[in-house]
Amino acid sequence: MQQPPEELIEQARQAIEGDRPENRPETRLDYQTIRDGILRSLRGKVATSSPQYRSVTKALDRFIAEIQAGANPPQKNE
Repeated sequence: MQQPPEELIEQARQAIEGDRPENRPETRLDYQTIRDGILRSLRGKVATSSPQYRSVTKALDRFIAEIQAGANPPQKNE
């Protein structure tokens, strides 16, 4: 027995919705935890008060903000 087209369309829509990365719990990353881990790995190698450590911290924060905002980096015109 065939299903009505509307029901098939709804099933396909639900399958697509469920397959989106943002709907998969395993792809939701805790960026703050990753950031903290990276910074923790630098301790002992670079002083936390050094300009290099602060630069890495700022770069990671900007990177995470861009990812969370869904922003694309500007393209270079060649």
